[in-house]
Amino acid sequence: MKRALTWILGLAGLLLGLFLLAIVAVLILLNPNDYREQIANTVQEQTGRELRIIGEIEFSFFPWLGLELGQLELGNAPGFAEEPFAGIRRADLKVKLLPLFRMQAEIDTIALHGLSLNLHRLADGRSNWDDLVGEASEIEEEEAATPPSEAVSPEQLLESLAINGIEILDARIRWQDDSSGQIAQLSGLELITGAISLREPIPIRLAARLVLNEPQLSAQLDLSTELAFNLAEERYQLNALRLQLQASSSLLPIDPLKLNLQGDLAADLKQQTASIDNLLLQTMGAEIGAQLSASQLLGDPAAQGRLHLQLKDSGPLGQLVELPEGMQLSALQGSRLNTRFSLDLADQTLKVDELSLSALGLELALKLAIAQLIDNPQISGSLQSNEFVPRQLLGQLGIELPEMADPNSLILASLRSEFAASTEHVALSKLQLRLDDSQLQGDLSVRNFEAPVIRYQLKLDEIDLDRYLPPPSEAEASESLAEAEPVDLPLELLRSLDIDGSFQIGKLKVMNLRSDSILKTLRAEKGLFRVHPLSANLYQGSYSGDLRFDVRQNTPKLAMNERLSGVEAGPLLKDFLGEDYASGTASVAVTMTAEGLDPLAIRRSLNGQGNLSFENGQIKGINIGHLIRQAYALYKGQPAPAEETRQTDFTALRGSFTVRNGLINTRDLSARSPLFQVLTQGDVDLVREQLDLRIDTTIVGGLKDAANQDIDELKGLKLPITVKGSFADPKFGVDVAGVLRARVQQAVEEKKEEVRQQVQEKVDERVQEETKKIEQQIQNRLFDRLRR
Repeated sequence: MKRALTWILGLAGLLLGLFLLAIVAVLILLNPNDYREQIANTVQEQTGRELRIIGEIEFSFFPWLGLELGQLELGNAPGFAEEPFAGIRRADLKVKLLPLFRMQAEIDTIALHGLSLNLHRLADGRSNWDDLVGEASEIEEEEAATPPSEAVSPEQLLESLAINGIEILDARIRWQDDSSGQIAQLSGLELITGAISLREPIPIRLAARLVLNEPQLSAQLDLSTELAFNLAEERYQLNALRLQLQASSSLLPIDPLKLNLQGDLAADLKQQTASIDNLLLQTMGAEIGAQLSASQLLGDPAAQGRLHLQLKDSGPLGQLVELPEGMQLSALQGSRLNTRFSLDLADQTLKVDELSLSALGLELALKLAIAQLIDNPQISGSLQSNEFVPRQLLGQLGIELPEMADPNSLILASLRSEFAASTEHVALSKLQLRLDDSQLQGDLSVRNFEAPVIRYQLKLDEIDLDRYLPPPSEAEASESLAEAEPVDLPLELLRSLDIDGSFQIGKLKVMNLRSDSILKTLRAEKGLFRVHPLSANLYQGSYSGDLRFDVRQNTPKLAMNERLSGVEAGPLLKDFLGEDYASGTASVAVTMTAEGLDPLAIRRSLNGQGNLSFENGQIKGINIGHLIRQAYALYKGQPAPAEETRQTDFTALRGSFTVRNGLINTRDLSARSPLFQVLTQGDVDLVREQLDLRIDTTIVGGLKDAANQDIDELKGLKLPITVKGSFADPKFGVDVAGVLRARVQQAVEEKKEEVRQQVQEKVDERVQEETKKIEQQIQNRLFDRLRR
């Protein structure tokens, strides 16, 4: 047995030696360049294409068994352009000889220089590689028929191979598609690797330039990395990845677009995990950093990681988006976004444990959790900001604020809130909003966005709205009510709203009016809005109201039932109008209805009634006593009385009024003072903005003329004072002469009556005397007859 084995091994060594001698003899005695024509003919027979061998073919034997090809070209398929289908300028493949005897292959750097490949598809769909693909398919079928036991696995192949590297230089690939008119060319393609091994990372460098005509695009790509892999364990790594890209096209947001990417990538397909470490992407002035890891890649992936975004250079942002005019790009420089998150698609959850944004002096901190991420997202979280300056923030965004009465407004704000949301609702809870000196707290929710259901409970400690309104101007103050613009309301949206909420305000200042303890409760359903209860304390008194707004029909309807009680009118008017035209303790009750949205239409349809009362007050702008004295002096030809303060004191002013289609009418507006009593009757036309009032004044006290003498002849007279004209320019008048003429006529009539009474009395006395005489005579005659 041992002798037989010795003979077998000896015979095998002899056969191997003879084989190697045969190879040496072939390499020494044969010149491959002598067989160019046979090689070309064989390729022509097999492919139908012409093979042009332009360069030299060289063999090497020891220590490297190698093949070096010079320039060669493979012709195009029939029916295509005459340019070669493929070509190389130089190719070099060498295998170390001795390791082959150990069933191992040590391959020197595989070199391929000047590769050119022209791919062409005609408009009818035929390609210039269809014939080659057919042959490749046959080869693939043969390989598929090879029994699995005979197939060599990639792991086994690479274990037996040792390749010093791959060197592809100056390669060019051109693609032309006649059906779309697209031409793409990849030029300057370089692929250089280090030694290829399963045990050590493989350095790789790739560079290329791409040019497209449809769309027009040019790009330069440079990539370097170290590739490590374990095929048996299905683990792959790209370490120290560096990618540089520069592209130019009118379709790009920025031209040219520059991109730098670096990081470490790893994947374990057997464990279904992947990770990205030290990722850094720089482009368009921004820098993005990331640490990511993922699992269950082929099932329901789960991932977690950190992201960081910082705007290093704000300049490119101006090319990327159309920024508002006046926006300060430099202010965005240094803006940052950081987040830490975890995602689990199996559980359908996403958690953002940290998300912070810092930009333009604003810092936002967000925490977020999403459940049922795919089926029905349910979002919850919290949001918090730092104290920032809204005026500065809006200015940096290029948003021009309207002029405000207080230039020091909008200088401080902050926000804090918890929130919840889904595809059907959004809710804010524990809301805390600060704006300047005001603090807003409460809860707010909206459900069913198609027909919103709104609920809220809000509290505001104090606010001065006048700070945020435009400064008052004379033009606005003199503007007629008729010039007010109509209001355009989204009626369909209003009809869909369902609102129930209350709003409490501790202190409020608006239009210079001050109030406190305000409560406004709003209820809206199917187009019917009601604000009730509505209450407030103001100017030592109180206000209560019940407002209704009905948009169920095409013409909206308004209704109000409002009441002021014990309000000091003087301070109120002073704050509201800048002048206390009246003073006293006022109480007013009004019930009104109206229709429409146009202010003029509202006034035309205004109907209702009301009553008012003032106690112990004054009316400024008119001095009824002075008007009477002035008219009396004119009538008597006396000097005009000295100017007096234009105000009329009263101890009580009461009355009622009705409104019919914008016309206010009163018949019992009365006032009392120590000097006179006043009854006002007439109309106030809100539509035409006209006054037509008669103020009947009866003097009950001592009224003195310019000489400080009592005007006794006016005492007890009813003097009519008229107020006519427009709201803007009312005219006052007193007809003292007419009153005095009426007084003289009355005196004459009274004298006539007195004379008549005196005459009548004397006549009656004479009649009585004559009657008595007659009666006496008759009695005397009767007695005489009786005596007879």
